[in-house]
Amino acid sequence: MYSLYPSFSHTSHRFLLTIWVSLFYSALLSLTFGQVNKLTSTVDGITFDSDYDNGSLRAVFSPSTGNFNLSIYTEPGEIGSRKYWFRFTMDGVSGRSINLNIDHAENPRPFLRILDPTTSSWRRLNALEAPNSNSIVLNIVPGIQKIELAFFHPLGVEETFNEVSTMMRSSPYANSRILGTSTQGRNLPLVTVETPRYPNSGKHLVWIHSRAHAGEVTSTHCLLGFLEQILEDSPLGRQLREHCLFDVLPLLNVDGVHLGKTRWDSKGFDLESEWCGIRTPEVEAVKGHVDERMASSNPITLALNLHSTRGNFSDTFFFKHLSPSISPAFEVIQQDYIDAFAAATPLFANGAPQFSQLNACTFIESYFWNNWGESVMALTHEGHFFRRITDNEWITGPDYVALGRAQAAALVTYFDLPATSEPDLSYNDWQDQQFGPGEAAIAALEDDPDQDGINNLAEYAFALDPKQRDSSPLQIAPLAQTPGSSIALTFQTNQHTEDLQFFVEFSSNLTTWAREPLDGSSLNGVIKIVDTQRADGSYVDEYRVPLPESSRFARIVVESNSNPF
Repeated sequence: MYSLYPSFSHTSHRFLLTIWVSLFYSALLSLTFGQVNKLTSTVDGITFDSDYDNGSLRAVFSPSTGNFNLSIYTEPGEIGSRKYWFRFTMDGVSGRSINLNIDHAENPRPFLRILDPTTSSWRRLNALEAPNSNSIVLNIVPGIQKIELAFFHPLGVEETFNEVSTMMRSSPYANSRILGTSTQGRNLPLVTVETPRYPNSGKHLVWIHSRAHAGEVTSTHCLLGFLEQILEDSPLGRQLREHCLFDVLPLLNVDGVHLGKTRWDSKGFDLESEWCGIRTPEVEAVKGHVDERMASSNPITLALNLHSTRGNFSDTFFFKHLSPSISPAFEVIQQDYIDAFAAATPLFANGAPQFSQLNACTFIESYFWNNWGESVMALTHEGHFFRRITDNEWITGPDYVALGRAQAAALVTYFDLPATSEPDLSYNDWQDQQFGPGEAAIAALEDDPDQDGINNLAEYAFALDPKQRDSSPLQIAPLAQTPGSSIALTFQTNQHTEDLQFFVEFSSNLTTWAREPLDGSSLNGVIKIVDTQRADGSYVDEYRVPLPESSRFARIVVESNSNPF
């Protein structure tokens, strides 16, 4: 049985409290519809497989041992055919020398990862592995049984939604709903990010989506970076959420991505060309949501339409629309955002600017301009598959994640956002808040001015008053529906502390302790409730930590992660 009686242990570097003692990702339809780029074929002892989410390979033929001719699916569409996307696995490659004849001119350095015996990260092929735009040469060491190749660092439907779902599970600020369904019945989840702590009145609403064209995967890496930044528990993340609302559509052409297409949807339609005569349920769902938002008290004020180009550009770029298709004032606000983005990252320098007249029907930007003019700054950003601007090395998926984070960071300058009301907190900051100039003698970490058995370090960590006697900050509460545990340890902490680490330690004998970090990385069932408001109006974070029935004792350990402690 756990007792409510705590014991305290003080050192200058830590404080112990000993007690005796959820979504976004929807099921995907596994539909292939007999598409000809979904194959499983064993040729010359190697099994080629593209019959999975986002996989694509048209045919395999072996003219001689170790040599394979591969063809990429050419997809028909209403405004022409397209091809470049491929993604497939090869099983049975251990110790083999392999020459693949495959057209990858639009990306001279495709991507590879190991799947068996263990899964590795995606990496670019090197110059020996991709000697020209029609060949891939692989010498597989013995023991590597299965590999995967892709045109660019890929993100299928399930992979994308899992990434988004993981970010959402770690943040209380994101929620989702199904915006609609695709032609083939797949869900279109929309993520909304907001901080209820601050009224929505006066906040800027930002819209962002990726992958109107199925193979343009750099756009989804950017979107994931954008989402990562706006959900981050950092001064910048909190600043963005305090002053902005966000609608994030991870994938528009969800059917095309699943089917492994290069550009069009399942019927060969171009989802960018739908805005004057909508025939596709995906665009109809987006239009309905946009109309609803624009009629609300928080209309969209900035929209980013994320794409990729197969061209070899020196820099990623925006399509800046020019008058007379738009107004001179709209040209200015487009450039304001472009300049803010360039200032936010070394990975963009506006080194390959592109200009166009805005077609009345072609882009979501057209729909915004036709109906709301200069009130919505809408732009298309184009990634590419070649070299990054910083060092002329080959650009990668993580580079586009960094670009997406910068797209979010640029909003601070573009909107001229005030600083966050929730800056990071350090012990020195807290010390200045709690003690006056003449109180240095009672302000050290190990001091206990109110003689309640809780030193200043713990008063700081658990959001207590160092000059007023406090009872234990730890409480025991029932915990429902947690396997192997029926009670939880609950406590509150100061928010945004930058110099503390919290751990839970369990023991059955008070001698041997098993430690788990309180970030939930390995401790199952920890619940963190942010922005709990106290009676005095202040905000704290609240933790609920399951206490396993197999352990008799538990304690909370607070440690410094910086030199001043």
